[in-house]
Amino acid sequence: MKDVLLTFVQGDNFLDNLDCEVFLNSIKQFKTFDKVCFVKKISQEKINWLSKYFDYVIEPTHPINVPNCDRFICYYEWLSENSNYEYILHLDFRDMILQKNPFDYMRQFPEKDLFVALEGMKIVDSSCNLMWANNLNRILSMHKHKFENDWVVNAGNVGAKYSAFMNLCLIIFTNTNRPDNHVVFEQPIFNMLYPYFKKNPLVKICDPFESPFCVIGEGVKYGFVKTQFIDGKICNEQGEPYYIYHQWDRNEHAQYFRDKLKNTLFFSL
Repeated sequence: MKDVLLTFVQGDNFLDNLDCEVFLNSIKQFKTFDKVCFVKKISQEKINWLSKYFDYVIEPTHPINVPNCDRFICYYEWLSENSNYEYILHLDFRDMILQKNPFDYMRQFPEKDLFVALEGMKIVDSSCNLMWANNLNRILSMHKHKFENDWVVNAGNVGAKYSAFMNLCLIIFTNTNRPDNHVVFEQPIFNMLYPYFKKNPLVKICDPFESPFCVIGEGVKYGFVKTQFIDGKICNEQGEPYYIYHQWDRNEHAQYFRDKLKNTLFFSL
């Protein structure tokens, strides 16, 4: 069976950025899995451009109100009709770099169905995550929980086997589908689920201190996660490159990645 990478982008303006091509060139090097980009409010010109990097560029029929949340139901509907995939990887568009094939990492743990990445900091240490958690607790009528000392779970990159990913899509969609005056982003839902993830033996909690699956630039930027930069790759303290570098644009090596690719890109600095 095949594997597939899924991502979502909305608006031509979002694509008019050098960092998009850094992301696209990082995924282009991998040929062993399918790549699917879901698009909304994207011109035909930009769709043609994206088609150079993706096997499928799809405009979903499902209404998109909050892109970060609604992309999960778009994934679900498409995968319902395309069930011939074993592993799925969801990535944010633009601020991701694939340094190694993440599917190779997941296959090292055949007993695990879901792979979630921690950011390396606790909710109490992240002002935006603390705000989102407080906002979520205000609208919960039951099952409020203490969250300050839980770890932040990144919502921008998730790997899973097919069934686990489909279930997660429904969980995120139903939990974020609130009245308009109570918009709940997907990030606090992932954080709320962390205590349950860590109890489930089928879930691999990818801690950047111990796992090379993914490192998040926010955790690096504020010193929570110590890294090394070796031969053009972000690595852990043991010198092992991470498979995924998320939020690479927030750190001192961002210019390196832009300079490395600028001669092959449409944009110029």
